[in-house]
Order: sequence, then structure tokens, then C-alpha cells
Amino acid sequence: MDVEEHDIRDILEYIIGEVERGESASALEVIERLKEHLRLIE
Repeated sequence: MDVEEHDIRDILEYIIGEVERGESASALEVIERLKEHLRLIE
């Protein structure tokens, strides 16, 4: 998997934004979303 640093930053900013808005209920849900986004990058 060749993930660029800016891709990781974009994903983390997206997830952090969701958490701040209360869109993600738990850390587990955040991890699942991160894994889903990483699969999309592959």
C-alpha cells in the first residue's frame, strides 16, 4: 500500500472533524472509518 502523507493527513482531518461535530459515537467507529478510507486509497 502506497499511502502518501497528505492522504493520511486528509483522512485524519476528516475523522477529527466528524468527532468534533459529534458524528462519530466511539473510538471504535472512528477506527472502522479510518480502515474504510485506507481501503479506498489502496
